[in-house]
Amino acid sequence: MRLLYVLPRYGEGVSGEAARYCRALAERLVERGHTVEVLTTGAAEPDWHNTFAPGVTVLNGVTIRRFPVARSGGPDTVARLEARLVDRPRLAPIELQQEWMRLLGPVAPGVPTWLLRNAAGYDCVIFGTARCWTTWAGIGVTAGAVPTLVQPLTLDDPVLQLSLFDQTFRLPDAFAYAAPEEGDLVARRYPGARSGQVVGFGVAIERRPRSSLFRRQARPASGPYILCSEPVDSSIRTTLANEFAAHKDRAPNDLSLVFFGATEFDAKARESAIAGAVAIVVPAPVEPTSTVVAETFALHRPALVPAQCPVSAGLAVRSGAALPYSGWLEFGAALDMLAERPQVADELGARGRAYVEREHGWDTVLGRYERLLADTVRSTSDAVA
Repeated sequence: MRLLYVLPRYGEGVSGEAARYCRALAERLVERGHTVEVLTTGAAEPDWHNTFAPGVTVLNGVTIRRFPVARSGGPDTVARLEARLVDRPRLAPIELQQEWMRLLGPVAPGVPTWLLRNAAGYDCVIFGTARCWTTWAGIGVTAGAVPTLVQPLTLDDPVLQLSLFDQTFRLPDAFAYAAPEEGDLVARRYPGARSGQVVGFGVAIERRPRSSLFRRQARPASGPYILCSEPVDSSIRTTLANEFAAHKDRAPNDLSLVFFGATEFDAKARESAIAGAVAIVVPAPVEPTSTVVAETFALHRPALVPAQCPVSAGLAVRSGAALPYSGWLEFGAALDMLAERPQVADELGARGRAYVEREHGWDTVLGRYERLLADTVRSTSDAVA
């Protein structure tokens, strides 16, 4: 198939679970013989500053076409207007909603203009992430002209109550969900939306790496450690560190807390860090895919996840390999158990490995994804005929 992804940002060094998920899909579809192009902006981070030059480049077989970001608002401006809108979402004037979307960004006028002229030349146009201007504006010009599929990569966000998003969720021909909880949200909020399928998120199923590599490069504490393996908001990081220290004061143990950003070391060192941990902790209350949890399972380790994060908590229940916690007292109780009974962590890790081998290997995920693409193209063609 000839496929076109429309994404707010894409490329080498672009962080975030949603961005990495879309890039992994694009590159692996190329490996399976598809022609894949990406229409995106010059932004590398969600501040939407133009980092990449406009024009056409190729990365790992994927053709990337970039247009510059012309406008976006600062986070404080977006947050203030958003608070006004979600107070009475269905009564908010559409002009104010559209202004919020423009401030949210990334506004790149070249994206919908290019789509209007060229989208019909693709078998399917795929939009990644619902909460951005490029998806909202792009669907408005492609729906009905070419088969369209949306990967919302969002959870229970109050702004989805805005009528502005009716376009995003009612016009596409199909949806691809990274997790069941995502599909449940769309079904509740948009009962008349088109069909969707949970394709999941893929992880590499490889041999367990040596944990000594991370210890040589990073030199963390010599004893057992809990790993926070992703960049997190500074306030979440500070709270986690303070609560961990406070719990150790109340109930001393040998565990250390280690923070490990996605770009500090190479991929092998990152895998080594996870493999050598007692468990990882994912403190963010909202994650669209929880890829890092599944990657941890693939490395035979368990995870501590906040119970209020639907995707992570759902993954914990389905796999039996993660410990959801509601509040810091439960977090501390989980730490105590792992410190006192390290064999429990090994048992949980073995369950996680078996689960991802069954549900999240790339061949399994891409098989589901390709069937959904074929069904979307076929059903759209039948409707036109």
